[in-house]
Amino acid sequence: MVIDPLSGDATSFLRRGGTIAERGERFLAWQRERESYGLWPEAAAAPCLAFTGRDALALAAEPVVVAKALEALERCAHLGGVPKDRSVAALESALAALLDMPAAVAFASGTAALSGTMSAVVGQGDFIVLDDGVGPALRHAAAASGARVLRLRAGAGPDLGEVLRAARRHAPQSAILVATETLSITHAAQPDIADWRAACDAEAAALLVDATHDLGTAGPGGTGLLGMQGALALPDIVAGSLGRGFAASGGFACFASPAVAALVRSVAPVRAAAGPILPWCAAAALAALELVVCDEGAARRASLAQRSRHLRARLGGLAAPGPDAAVVLLPVTGAAVARRTMRRLHREGIALDLVEPPLAPRGRPLLRMRLSVRHAMADIDRAAASVRMALAGARDERGLYLPPQAVPRVAAHVAPAVACAPLLRVVT
Repeated sequence: MVIDPLSGDATSFLRRGGTIAERGERFLAWQRERESYGLWPEAAAAPCLAFTGRDALALAAEPVVVAKALEALERCAHLGGVPKDRSVAALESALAALLDMPAAVAFASGTAALSGTMSAVVGQGDFIVLDDGVGPALRHAAAASGARVLRLRAGAGPDLGEVLRAARRHAPQSAILVATETLSITHAAQPDIADWRAACDAEAAALLVDATHDLGTAGPGGTGLLGMQGALALPDIVAGSLGRGFAASGGFACFASPAVAALVRSVAPVRAAAGPILPWCAAAALAALELVVCDEGAARRASLAQRSRHLRARLGGLAAPGPDAAVVLLPVTGAAVARRTMRRLHREGIALDLVEPPLAPRGRPLLRMRLSVRHAMADIDRAAASVRMALAGARDERGLYLPPQAVPRVAAHVAPAVACAPLLRVVT
């Protein structure tokens, strides 16, 4: 077997026969081969200019956020446990007010919020219609719910209305939940929430929107793309992580129906082991949310949007269309070009995210740049110029040569059949 570090992905080693240990060994050999070529991001030298952070508004180090978290931690330690703290109820009220919804439930993580909510509202015999561009948290939550999952592929196959009509004909008395994301970090398209709402209404389906990647960091008052689209009143459920917009570990779900919120609060811990948020995380998220909705938050969002527009302008046609938000996606044709581009950028001290299968469709990887208000305009200019040059160079590069210093490492950890293969040059 010849290991080609420019092809394959982590899913290539799943369900391919053999024992679990054998699959792990094959995966590790492939990973180390990529490391030898400088194609494994974690093996690269620490970059001096990173576009991989998640705290877009730079709230995590704010003194008031840190102080509120410590205060709640001390309060709980004094009581000798983790009691229900006033910070949790206050955070839930603030989230509900932000999204103009009557009820909210805070969870220990964004994954818990999605899995707990979906498992509580649908189950065996019901349907989930899932936007195929959503991230892994929403996919795993849908799969774990017990409902039948129908994938909706943008631009391919039937549209949402057709899928919903077919599901309703098949099971007239079943519940149907439609799930999408306002801003995907693995897919270059955003849904029109008003269109999705209209399709749901036609077949009595509920609409869940994951607002993880834009709530707090974009939109009027920090309301994200829902606010930008004037769609705050349209979803039945808005859920996601607090880590992106509010710099805290935790998740949330807001509900148009207080009765559904009560159902989720009671059933989610039982069906999905989705526990409540820790008090000190709730206190930190609440302090961050209070910054988000005030004038300081508006100024930071304006600064972030300015940087997003500036980066898109410097990248030209390389960037996928999208809102003025913290995430900018660059579609790339082929895994080989994407990996060679990443290697070139790492050599220049610039770090981006490489989105490959299973997060991205096979054959359509993405480069992902996460912006922060801490990025200087000069750094954005430098990064954009480097990305353009790296992509052009990676497309022209037809061969991939093994660095001489890596040869002993490869021979040491790759099986003999692999070590003897023609590894010094892989032609794409």
